[in-house]
Amino acid sequence: MKYYIIESDLNSKVVGSDYPQSWRFTKEYEKRKNNPNAVYSLLERVKNNFSIDFIPDLDGFILSGRAKLTNFVSTSVLDRLFLDEKAKNILQTKCNLGVCKYFDATLYTKKETCKFYYVINFYDIIPHIEFRNCEYYLDYIDETDKIPQEWINSGFKDCETVLSIQKYFPKQLVGVRFKTLVLKRDFDKNIDWFVIKKFGIHNGICSERFKNAVEEAGLTGLVFKPIEVIIEE
Repeated sequence: MKYYIIESDLNSKVVGSDYPQSWRFTKEYEKRKNNPNAVYSLLERVKNNFSIDFIPDLDGFILSGRAKLTNFVSTSVLDRLFLDEKAKNILQTKCNLGVCKYFDATLYTKKETCKFYYVINFYDIIPHIEFRNCEYYLDYIDETDKIPQEWINSGFKDCETVLSIQKYFPKQLVGVRFKTLVLKRDFDKNIDWFVIKKFGIHNGICSERFKNAVEEAGLTGLVFKPIEVIIEE
């Protein structure tokens, strides 16, 4: 099975010239966005792995004036998939997304009010990654910066060891990315979408089945970048 990093489409002919496509809220939503059920409360709970025991208020997203409406829309706050009814139906029919949850949302355009969904995947991929065998590269770092030998020799035995690079560059944003992702044999090969928290791959990684389902249905707003994934036998 081939795998791909899911990225937001930046082609202006497809998504328009504003990125993200939705970067502000309605005036009414702005007045109440800090309430306990608003989008930031939801994101805080997801970030800290808390259970989501409330119905989030996500009815105030606005499509930017120079953005085009697509099936998957990029936003300034959401770091998973934000999708319309058609995309939701295709993914639910064609793919196995594992344990996930869809939250109702509203996207306002100049011409219409669109029903959207914010979907969160709860499959914890971290325990299934063989960190010591993965290959990494660094983002947001200058070529002249010296990578500490201590970090290189650390053995990358777990998630924390890999991400310890941050402590060597306290005043810089340094992103650790996977060149080759190695998964343990207990990884569920039937899962078509998973998100690696803390590693900056916001929309997650998907299987070829997910990619084909999106492309064959003509869904817009996403592009796919190949990533080498090895599943141990």
